[in-house]
Amino acid sequence: MSIHNRLRRLLIKVNVLEEFTEDGVPYAVLERTSILPQYRSQRALCLKEHGLQYTHSAIFLNPKYRHQPVFDLPQKIADLWAADHPMHQALVLGCAGCAYPRFLALSFADCRITGVEYSEHFVQLAERYFLLDQMGDRFTLLCDDAFRYLPANPEPKRNLIFVDLFNGDQVPEAELSVEFAAALYEVAASESVIIVNLLNVPAVRVEGFLHTAAYPYAGKYLLTEGGRRYAVLTKTADRDSAEAFLKGLKTLGDVTVY
Repeated sequence: MSIHNRLRRLLIKVNVLEEFTEDGVPYAVLERTSILPQYRSQRALCLKEHGLQYTHSAIFLNPKYRHQPVFDLPQKIADLWAADHPMHQALVLGCAGCAYPRFLALSFADCRITGVEYSEHFVQLAERYFLLDQMGDRFTLLCDDAFRYLPANPEPKRNLIFVDLFNGDQVPEAELSVEFAAALYEVAASESVIIVNLLNVPAVRVEGFLHTAAYPYAGKYLLTEGGRRYAVLTKTADRDSAEAFLKGLKTLGDVTVY
């Protein structure tokens, strides 16, 4: 272990707040604090796999930091879209520790956010550990199935939808279906962006989704940076803002236009 990592372990205190197993996967809720001024204290939901620990969701404890430790690209995509479009209603499908709803609430003062999380235990953990009270009444967290919730709740129309149904192993097959893409389209406002996490999705399924399932959208992009991949779908009639958005998107990683 390097001297840097040894010092880091000495100066950053890690408290285990809770350990549990969900669908056979071991998880832990951790709080990381430090006397180092450059280190931002955070709370994280981590999963353990093959002897390694991965951060599934994490938030900074101090609300002055609007960008959260995870989902860097989706946060930047939202900022790009909001530069030229309204951000009044947002929907997050798959919340875990509610890092992305927290970013939205701290970034867009007029935005009302609905979070849908399938796991009742994750909802309880979010309420217990992840500072939902700091988001006030603009955030509503529901325990529901995303595939049931979408067709049952076509209103209000959303300016941003973030889909992160990755379960620690893979993305559900139904997430990349024609039916799910159509349901997202129905819920999306006339000026809106949909961001879909494609972590660990085989390339052939990604191609099928963007070529076939996502056909109604005005803009269909695959954003790749490192090992991260996101489908970015847009609804807009404004060509100038669409071109500006695509230009900004290309600064975040490799973009394939469909």
